[in-house]
Amino acid sequence: MLVIIDSNGAIVNAEVFESGEALASAGKQLKKAMRAPMQGPPREPDSVRASTAELVAALQKAHPKIPITQGHTPELDTVMEAMFEDFGRLLDITHADNPASKKAIKGFIDAASRVYREAPWETIDDESTLIHVTCDALNIHDAVLVVIGQMGEARGLILFASSEDFQAFGPAADSGEFPRASYIGMHFEEHDQMPAMRDEARKNGWDALFSEAVAWIGFVNAEYEPEPPGDLQYAQIEATARAFCELLHMDEFWDYMQGESDKPASMMAEVKTSKGKVGVTMEGPFLAEDSAPVFESAKEIRELFAELVEFEVDMDPEVLQSAHDGLLDFFERTTDGASDARSTCLLAMDFAVAYFNKTILDLKPAELEEILFEIFPRKVMMPASQAAATVHDLRTLYRFFDEELKLEQAEACLGLLDKTAVSRLEESLANPGNFGMAKSLFSGEDWPPMTESGVNDFGVPLDSHPASSSARHRAPTPQQKKKRKDKRKAARKSRKKNR
Repeated sequence: MLVIIDSNGAIVNAEVFESGEALASAGKQLKKAMRAPMQGPPREPDSVRASTAELVAALQKAHPKIPITQGHTPELDTVMEAMFEDFGRLLDITHADNPASKKAIKGFIDAASRVYREAPWETIDDESTLIHVTCDALNIHDAVLVVIGQMGEARGLILFASSEDFQAFGPAADSGEFPRASYIGMHFEEHDQMPAMRDEARKNGWDALFSEAVAWIGFVNAEYEPEPPGDLQYAQIEATARAFCELLHMDEFWDYMQGESDKPASMMAEVKTSKGKVGVTMEGPFLAEDSAPVFESAKEIRELFAELVEFEVDMDPEVLQSAHDGLLDFFERTTDGASDARSTCLLAMDFAVAYFNKTILDLKPAELEEILFEIFPRKVMMPASQAAATVHDLRTLYRFFDEELKLEQAEACLGLLDKTAVSRLEESLANPGNFGMAKSLFSGEDWPPMTESGVNDFGVPLDSHPASSSARHRAPTPQQKKKRKDKRKAARKSRKKNR
């Protein structure tokens, strides 16, 4: 494990590696700690102290301008002691420690044994596959169920209280922070990882149900605080698990998963629980990446976009577009005039993806210049009279990047978007020689207004490029996304953390 803390003792980066991999990744992790720290704003340290000569050499090679010395790191000892203390409490946990009845625990164990036999983590290959769940009798309303453990560890089910809780969980868990999300988890761990629960299972005869694993439950309440689960939480995850096993045997579910149907499965199941028979409604699968991430802070934006660049696994246009949508949503919520600028900014972001395979945050000033003065005139149906508004919209966006995100190249980009940019863009938009083929067909003096979907009133798409905004809101099927998931599997595995 590689842990980086700042001078105040705050963890700015923490990552678990296979044996021998930490040194090779040390330089990259320090870069990540500076660019997207787990706590505080982006910053560069005046100096770094590492515990071994090998680590010093690896860090110095990657960051030659930062003074890096070898020395004792007692500050890390304090941090690690606290982490291992938390881990030790997990090792000692048992179902009997929770304020739940024997009946509730027995119902949970029985439902968990069926989930374990079904092993959905072997057939549902992505944690972003979502099932919507409602059970009025147990106070479950529009909850979201996901399957975890596709990499062979931390197997189980997590029931999030809402889609917002699910969206908040992923970025926080990947960055090592405690997620601000409410959920109940049905987890399976190897016997030797939880000895107290292993002994409890043997005592009660549960061990025969799970081979070499134990089943345990985790609960985070509506205040985002871990809480010992009671009868209600045991019954909620029990009912969900039993209904989910029924859903797994529906042909409609797998037809949609395999792209053979365009309609998700939907069912109402009556299941037996520790609180009696209840009705559970399930619908799915849906794909989390069909929705834009919900950012609550500039820090979350920096972290996600830094991660997209860091893992560089054939960055998929749809992934980048989804991140851009979430960025624009935050931009609108926090910046005056952002709503009026959204269409222009969305086009610039789409062109960054289509022509440079980059996020807007990694676009260089020269690339922004090409988008504004060459690609816009070639592809976008707009009159020269809209040049001033277009430049103003982009200035609003880059002021946000400069003031809120502290983007390094924002100042240079703002310099590009000065008063001369308006006349330069007007000239480019007015010159038919700059028009692309599709635009040349509609080269009248008064352009019809563009819409956010990327089409004008004549129905002509802005761009025939497959990543253009005319296609950005058509959600692909699970089958169409399989290639993308395969390409990013290595990145997911490298950042997988025990949950």
